[in-house]
Amino acid sequence: MKKFLLDVHIYASLLCAAYLVMYGVSAICFNHEVQASGEDVQWAQTITVPVAETDQAVAEAVRDRLDLIGWVPFWRLSNPQPDQFQFFLDRPGKTYRLVLHQSTGQVQVTETRKGVLSVILSLHGLNGIPNSAWGNSWGLYSEISIWALIFAVISGIYFWWGRAAERRAGGAPRPRIRWLRPLYAVPGRLVMYRLIRTIHLFTGLGLAALIFMYAFSGFVILHQDWFPGAESEKTMLVVTSVIAAQTTTPVTQENAEVWAQELAGELRLHGRLNKRHRNEEGFWTFDFGRPGTSEKLRVRPGDEQVTLIVEEGGFAQIMNRLHHFHGFGGGLRFFVWGMLVDLTSLAMIVFPLSGIYMWFVLKKDRRLGWFVLGGSTAYVVGSIAFLLMLK
Repeated sequence: MKKFLLDVHIYASLLCAAYLVMYGVSAICFNHEVQASGEDVQWAQTITVPVAETDQAVAEAVRDRLDLIGWVPFWRLSNPQPDQFQFFLDRPGKTYRLVLHQSTGQVQVTETRKGVLSVILSLHGLNGIPNSAWGNSWGLYSEISIWALIFAVISGIYFWWGRAAERRAGGAPRPRIRWLRPLYAVPGRLVMYRLIRTIHLFTGLGLAALIFMYAFSGFVILHQDWFPGAESEKTMLVVTSVIAAQTTTPVTQENAEVWAQELAGELRLHGRLNKRHRNEEGFWTFDFGRPGTSEKLRVRPGDEQVTLIVEEGGFAQIMNRLHHFHGFGGGLRFFVWGMLVDLTSLAMIVFPLSGIYMWFVLKKDRRLGWFVLGGSTAYVVGSIAFLLMLK
């Protein structure tokens, strides 16, 4: 039974290895706010102007007739000229700005190609892409990889626990598994194996809770409808602020963050400042966020009354926010969380790579392993190449 579980542990780790490496790289980029740059390419095509009841439906119909894939953000629909309809399209690796001339049916497209890094970042947590059959396959692959990771972590803890129990009982120092015996004939090879095994053990065991949290929260994101708290409750309050009323000097982009933190301390807001914006009327909007709760503050210097919008989510929203929470700003607790995110991301890279080394050393017949590892890696690399080359 133990040999069977070890085989499943090995092949489950090989199955999710490429996914974990990609996931770890993208998580580090998110945590350090690494952005992908792009280049613009312009082209045009004439289509039959679709007829639909809403602008959203028109935009999606134009997307389909151009054989494009991606999401149409509803808040970016506009009519810059009476005869023009403008919308944007987002998908992994590319964004599009499309302008439909409704009288002629000509669509002018500005295509921004963002490169490999953008595709890798977009694949992080992707569940599907509108108008794309491939997008559904990536969602299925993600779910399989998440389950494989959960099993690998749990079974790894089981093997470690059993090995520790054998040592406490005075068991033999040499492994009973016959695959390990040839290692004792080459001392240098045994030392390297033990080193890699120790690294593999501590990257998996030391960060098991966080790795499990990311795997489980990723599953929740893929199936939010299965869990309570997928919808959030929004409350709007009008409160008074002495600091805002007594602010007579201009608030600029340079000192807005300090002012926002003073307001947060007075109003007892506990989230991290994520965004800030000033409109033409002089009102500032500050977004504070923490897992499960979003607080939006709308305030103008000199005004005593402040509008506070609190959006609270349940279990599914908390898992979603924990999964995406990153960065180091906002105080000590957020800095510590950022460090843990980095360590977990590195573990997601080291854990599968060290596991691949151990599999290669342990197994003489590697045909099934090459099939599992090669197939998984080929799918990930092929998906990246597919999205780069797709129109």
